[in-house]
Amino acid sequence: MNYLKQLRAFYDALELNPLNASEVALWHALTWVNNKTGWKYEFTVASSVLCQKAGLKSDNFYKVRNKLQQAGYINWRPRRGNQAAVYQMVKLYDLSVNNTGSHTDTFTGNRTDTFTGNRTALTKLNETKQDDVDDDARVKKLQAVFELWQHIWDFPNAVAQQDLQDWFKEIGPELLTYAITEAGRSNVPARNADRYIQRTIDHMQEQKITTVQQAKEAAEKHRQQIHREISQTDKSAYTKNKPVTSTGSSSFDASDLPF
Repeated sequence: MNYLKQLRAFYDALELNPLNASEVALWHALTWVNNKTGWKYEFTVASSVLCQKAGLKSDNFYKVRNKLQQAGYINWRPRRGNQAAVYQMVKLYDLSVNNTGSHTDTFTGNRTDTFTGNRTALTKLNETKQDDVDDDARVKKLQAVFELWQHIWDFPNAVAQQDLQDWFKEIGPELLTYAITEAGRSNVPARNADRYIQRTIDHMQEQKITTVQQAKEAAEKHRQQIHREISQTDKSAYTKNKPVTSTGSSSFDASDLPF
């Protein structure tokens, strides 16, 4: 399985075969687990693990899983007792293409690459080769964003996944990576990460920040401003509490400043 091709094909497929946020989250969780297994044709994983990674409640999990199978994104089968189900990920970029450009899938044990179409379709494929390269680069950057989030806070839930995709389109991978990294450095907990990053992005847009360098300069300017305000507050408190002489005049001296 080619991870980048699979992700790109997945988001292409969503345009014709849409899923809700929970279904997208579960697909990502299953794909992630399948990647960890080395892309085994069949793999098993506990429902509780998938619920945790996709941010799903157990009572909604089975409905979401069935929808993914009905929509043609996965196949799964139960096992006896309390054993974890067996999953197969449909190789989305390996689907056959007919003359009208629509996608069809035959899920068999011996999947083979199939491409049907006329000469026009092949010509069109060559014309869009550079677009494919660009798409691969974008998907790779989006994957890196997901991995950064997971490194800091574990696998993103359904809400975070949707926001990451929206932010990726809105501000690009570089600024998004910067915003996530800053949240991690600030030790923002997972439950507040989404809101914190949204505020960071709102601030950057208000300041018309379009590059990471501009964001760093704005952050440094903000830190200096906070430092000055704290210093002024400390100075005022120090002056207020300074003992006075018997004549009533202040003994405050410039050398008494705490900096």
